[in-house]
Amino acid sequence: MVDRKQNIKCIFEKIILIVLNILLILLLCSSFTLFCYYFFVFKISLCYSKEKQGEAVGVSVIICGHNAANFLEKNIPLVCQQIYSDYEVIVVNDASYDNTDEVMTALMLEYEILKYIKIETKSNAYLGKKNALLQGVKASKHGVLLLTDADCIPSSAYWISEMSSKMIDTIEVVLGYGDYENDDTFLNDIIKAETFYTALLYGSFAIKGLPYMGVGRNVMYQKKFFYSQTGLEKFKQLRSGDDDLLLQSAMNAKNTAVQFAPASHTISTAPNTWRDWYLQKKRHLSTSYYYPKRIIVLLLLFNANVMLFVVCSFFIVLYSLMNQMWLLQPLHLIVVTSCNALLMILCDTIWLEQWRYQLTHKHLQTRDKKRFLNLFQYSVYLLIHLFTLVLPNKNTKW
Repeated sequence: MVDRKQNIKCIFEKIILIVLNILLILLLCSSFTLFCYYFFVFKISLCYSKEKQGEAVGVSVIICGHNAANFLEKNIPLVCQQIYSDYEVIVVNDASYDNTDEVMTALMLEYEILKYIKIETKSNAYLGKKNALLQGVKASKHGVLLLTDADCIPSSAYWISEMSSKMIDTIEVVLGYGDYENDDTFLNDIIKAETFYTALLYGSFAIKGLPYMGVGRNVMYQKKFFYSQTGLEKFKQLRSGDDDLLLQSAMNAKNTAVQFAPASHTISTAPNTWRDWYLQKKRHLSTSYYYPKRIIVLLLLFNANVMLFVVCSFFIVLYSLMNQMWLLQPLHLIVVTSCNALLMILCDTIWLEQWRYQLTHKHLQTRDKKRFLNLFQYSVYLLIHLFTLVLPNKNTKW
């Protein structure tokens, strides 16, 4: 009976060792992959900026809204008070049944640059807000269009100026940053972190020559670009896609620029429940199936390695804490090598974190300036590196 228990224990320990070997190998692979993304794609891309600034051009700001009277009443004055020489603001009422008419009538008496279009019924030919966008483009008088949503406000009075400054040479599309308001909830932290990661990906990929999306809360493009793309007709039966599928059909490395300067941001109201956020993300992700295969592979590779890194790191650290020991000697070299790679990622992510707060909070009052983009991921980075500094004790097995 004792021998049987010993054999079972021995087999169990061997299984644990095999699992730890696999976790360490996966950890090392994911660490190297993430390091390549952070250092060669994100860091280089975000350091990049063009010195040359474009001349002022006429801009038509288009805002589509459905039952958004409360937002329009509060936000339109901020859009109409931009410091810019030549622009108009077009608000498209996408078949609303609230008091949008009354709100817009009052606002047009106050602001001459404001133009109002009312759509009586929802279009069956173009789902989502594609028809409202199309009507707004047709009504615009300028050759450059700047899009945002009814619930968005500019981060500064120089929003239009900053976005249009990138319209130089062959540039037809300028991708902006759409931030969310701050509040002291865990959900808000998650939403802002996810928003930053999304911008990090599409902004970096665009600058590296692989543009694949923008956000409808803050994007600028030339009117001729809108009419040259094929996404509107190709994906007109999808409820989403006006800010990624519509753009990617005509975006390329030469005609796309990125503007993430703090004064160029827009700020919108974040979902206040997990269910609302889930439904929002579900709608956004519904279009990812139509992305180019190369983009899908790169995005899946990054996200899969983030998850792999977190899971492997968690179980390795947990096992070491529970047993008060390091792993067996043959694996120690892998652990140290992996931790050194993670240290480099940690340094880079700290740099990214400093950049993030300069990027997204320069114009905001925020109570907590020490939040990380992803608390769990970066806590694991730090924990694993600290483990390499722990001195051996009598329970340590080498």
